[in-house]
Amino acid sequence: MDKNETISRIVHAEEVLNDYQATLEKIFVEDYGRKYKDLIHERLLNTICITTSTPDINYEFIKKYNKENEIYNMDVVVRDYENYEKIKKDINVKENIALYNLVCHYLEIDSIMYYEKMFQIIGLDFASYCSNTFIREKDNIIVKRIVDLQKKREDYLKECSDLGIKPLTDRKKIDRLLLQMGNIISNFRRELLVKSSYIENLSYSIFSITNTSYSKLDMSFLVEFPAACCVILNKNKNEINNLVYLPLMQIYEEGYNIDNFLLHEFRHAVEASIKGIGLDKISKYHIFNELRTEHHAKEDLDRVEEIFGRSMRFSGYSDYTNLLDLFLESNKRIVDDGAINNDSSMLEAIFTNEKLSEYDRSLTDLYSKVRECKVPGINVNVGVDISNIENLELEMNEIGRSNGSRRYQKILKK
Repeated sequence: MDKNETISRIVHAEEVLNDYQATLEKIFVEDYGRKYKDLIHERLLNTICITTSTPDINYEFIKKYNKENEIYNMDVVVRDYENYEKIKKDINVKENIALYNLVCHYLEIDSIMYYEKMFQIIGLDFASYCSNTFIREKDNIIVKRIVDLQKKREDYLKECSDLGIKPLTDRKKIDRLLLQMGNIISNFRRELLVKSSYIENLSYSIFSITNTSYSKLDMSFLVEFPAACCVILNKNKNEINNLVYLPLMQIYEEGYNIDNFLLHEFRHAVEASIKGIGLDKISKYHIFNELRTEHHAKEDLDRVEEIFGRSMRFSGYSDYTNLLDLFLESNKRIVDDGAINNDSSMLEAIFTNEKLSEYDRSLTDLYSKVRECKVPGINVNVGVDISNIENLELEMNEIGRSNGSRRYQKILKK
């Protein structure tokens, strides 16, 4: 698909999604079985998809492509953008001061004395000394391809020396500092969204469909950072609506595979009910559920024609889907049946609660260790020991075959 076609489809997203509704329904029925056809149809029908992006992203996107496609009233786009940027400018000042005062407190330096060097101090690479980096080294999760963390630490120490301040190297203090800095950034990001017309319009769009009001703060939590997500609305009502947040302009400009995100989030929507999404139980099976959903999404790309466009940059879960290959090769249908029913009890009975829980913990642990390094060069397919997970998969496959429950066999044959 060429660029102009992708841009046109992004602009006319609602029409495109309506055209592809039947295609999505078809592949989901093939996966879960015809007995779920009506349920799948109903859940897709009750899914609201928001495809707009924040005014700053919207403005940059339209400014770049509007001349070629003549698709927008630039007066409205500019107005929304300027209002958004004005709010953001004021909030950024408050955010930087809050971050600076916090860092000065941890470094035990006079905030007035170092005020002119505020941005250098805020930008110090404290993360190079956080606990995660040392744990990962000890666990050999950081492998040959990773950037030399020791060099990053040396650079951090030198920058502190150049500033004339004593470096903070206490891991526990740095962990607390990074957590508090993250909270400050999140709080001010939400304040920006709450004060913007974007969240107001989003809330109104949802209210117009569901007749349920959501506060601006609630909506800001939804769109604060994620490139895409699926959430359940109306949990306290008989009729359930699912919301797929898919900011197409943002996803496109960041170079991600749009169709990959779409297929991932709509599978969540098909598996969403008042009981939860898929097999996700908040404190249990979350990463397992996300990785199996992404495993599906990658396979689905070969089953449907291009919708909005595709690139080679996939979601953050994509690099880890191979961890499930052995298990899903033999058990995908039984796992899917549990997911669409939001019921893990059948899987726990077949594969034993002990083994399934151990598998879930191993996946979560490895995913967290690799992902939390946040340093380029890590590849779960190269240099990372996954033998424990592979052994667990083989054990569970054997347990599944030996248990051979009637329900298990019936689902596999449908």
